[in-house]
Amino acid sequence: MPDARTKIREHYNATGLIDRVKVMLEAIAPENQQLTISQLAPVDHFHVRGILATADLADAAQLSPSMRVLDLGCGIGGTARYLAGTVGCTVVGVDLSPGFVEVATFLTARCGLGFRKPVSLSAL
Repeated sequence: MPDARTKIREHYNATGLIDRVKVMLEAIAPENQQLTISQLAPVDHFHVRGILATADLADAAQLSPSMRVLDLGCGIGGTARYLAGTVGCTVVGVDLSPGFVEVATFLTARCGLGFRKPVSLSAL
């Protein structure tokens, strides 16, 4: 019988996600063009109030460029990219899904952001 960790990983399994994201991005910008936080907002902030909620929470946290932020359960890295790109703080993202981490790393590079590559808990 699978343990809880295995069940969670299976639930969030994102096989082939990077290929689906690349196809979706073709409609937004050519592969050689840098993406912006705004262009990715509809998929990066997939929660109530979207990027506005992310911005409000960042403001409430009173983050500054000198701070380091840990984004647990970073998913595809939208919040991490938002914080690095708008606040300028250093962000480390961690997620259980290697597929999400792969997409987060790819999108981060497409945005031209240089914060640390998200790390998958499965790699620890």
